[in-house]
Amino acid sequence: MGPDSSSWRMGDVAAFDALCDAANFLIALIASSGREGDAGASTQAQIAEIRETVFAVDGHDRAAVKQMTADLLQRARETARG
Repeated sequence: MGPDSSSWRMGDVAAFDALCDAANFLIALIASSGREGDAGASTQAQIAEIRETVFAVDGHDRAAVKQMTADLLQRARETARG
């Protein structure tokens, strides 16, 4: 398989990489909250939801990737504010 075998363009790769970075940043913020017990279960559910959302995005749909990145970054800002 040569370089022409992928349907991803370089910009698609960069956009999807930014989405993954935003998701990882948000997950780190949520995980660092250090919640235990029932709140810990909620934290795990939030992290699972973020991962499922990222996996569900069509990496070839640049608009969807950019929108999801913006949504995750907004959520990270809100999480950081507490």
